[in-house]
Amino acid sequence: MSIFRRVKHTAEQMVGGLKAKAGFETGKPGLEGRGRTRKAAGKTKRAGDTATHKAKRAGRRSRP
Repeated sequence: MSIFRRVKHTAEQMVGGLKAKAGFETGKPGLEGRGRTRKAAGKTKRAGDTATHKAKRAGRRSRP
């Protein structure tokens, strides 16, 4: 996984968390929901990249 993608997905998680918190504090459930969705999307993307990276590394190790 490239460092750029890792930073991008972590930033997406952070922005989502901030939006969710802002929505909660201001009483705007729509903003809170969009924030939670964005945070979850960042986590999912990062987990997918990590799994892909580990699978590639495992494939390289098993070659003779």
